[in-house]
Formats: sequence, structure tokens, C-alpha cells
Amino acid sequence: MSGKEVMRTIEINSTPDKCYRKICDFESYPKWQSAVKEIAVLKKEKDGRPKVVECRISVLGKDVRYVLEYTYEDKKRALSWRYVEGDVKDIRGSYLFEKMDKNRTLATFTTFVDPGFWLPGPLIATLNNVAMKKSMEELRDAVEGGK
Repeated sequence: MSGKEVMRTIEINSTPDKCYRKICDFESYPKWQSAVKEIAVLKKEKDGRPKVVECRISVLGKDVRYVLEYTYEDKKRALSWRYVEGDVKDIRGSYLFEKMDKNRTLATFTTFVDPGFWLPGPLIATLNNVAMKKSMEELRDAVEGGK
């Protein structure tokens, strides 16, 4: 196994509810997440929310496809996912949005990705940190800028 769980936080100048709604709006990802090229909702929950989602991203010039199953925790404003299938061995993770004060949120992103082949630990850490940082900054910009 060559994956490692990593966690990163960022402050967002908005409410936890608005942050949570944005991260749960999978169809909008290609508009504000630069790595995401395509999203397809494969299965919905009874309330109409996406349950199983196929994602195509570009990482280091390579197209990667994976399918994730999502679990919503509305009261905690948390979204988690687990790997179903795709071009990697495993992906799991979560977002949690916590109120800091009237209009600021602490967003915590935790993820584990196992590409299915060996990579040096420092390279995995660099890829995870760069990808997570960019993803979280793009989330912050989309929420704060109303994208």
C-alpha cells in the first residue's frame, strides 16, 4: 500500500451551511475545481441527493476516473465518501464545516488515496498537500465569490 491519510484545514469567510451546500453540489465541481473534468451522478438517495458519483479528474497530466459513494451528516455539516471503483486502489475522506464566529467557517478536509502502486512517501505527501491545498483554496474562492 502506498497511500497515506492527510488532513488540512482552511478558514472560509462564509457560513458552514453555505460551505456544506457548495461541497454537496457535485454537478458544479467542473466550474470551480480545476482538476475536475467531468461529474456524473450514477445513483441518488430517496431525497434526490447524489449517492454514487463518477468523477474524472486530471492529475499531473493524466486522466483518472473513480466512483465514490457519499454519506451526508447534515446536522454536523459533514460529507464523507468511500471508494466504489475506478483507476486507483482506494479513496476515502471527508469534509467537515464548523462555525468559528458569525460569518466564518473552519473547513477540515481529510483524505486517503492509494493509487494502487508504490510511490515514495515524500512524493505522496507532496502530491496530497499540493492537491488538497489547491482544492480547498478553490472551494473557499467558490463559496466566498459565489461561483
